[in-house]
Amino acid sequence: MRSIEFTEKLDGAGPRCLDNGKEFIEFLGSAFPMSETEGDRLVGYMEGHGYLLGHKDGKLYRGDLCYGADDIFWEAYTLYDVIETVRDWDHEFLRGAGIDPEAAGASEQADGDRYTAGLWGIKR
Repeated sequence: MRSIEFTEKLDGAGPRCLDNGKEFIEFLGSAFPMSETEGDRLVGYMEGHGYLLGHKDGKLYRGDLCYGADDIFWEAYTLYDVIETVRDWDHEFLRGAGIDPEAAGASEQADGDRYTAGLWGIKR
């Protein structure tokens, strides 16, 4: 597990928030091809878990909203970290639903549930 170093509190000079998938894609440029839907999903997952994504000076940051009503603490964060964090949250959700995401045939366990199937990219 990597250590977290909080870099700054959001103020006038803090990172600019990425509010949706389109903004996330624009920030990434050609470095990582992603659809707007995929970008929306990543931004939404972070917000749903009490975090924001932002950028400053070409670097990606994650803002933690859990420190107080008016406090956002930012840490440098990589796209890899974002994807791995969301993957871990997906796996926690699936395990909570009684599905082992590592098991053979696990995607079929979604049993018609569009949201759960969507975690594997299956269209139902």
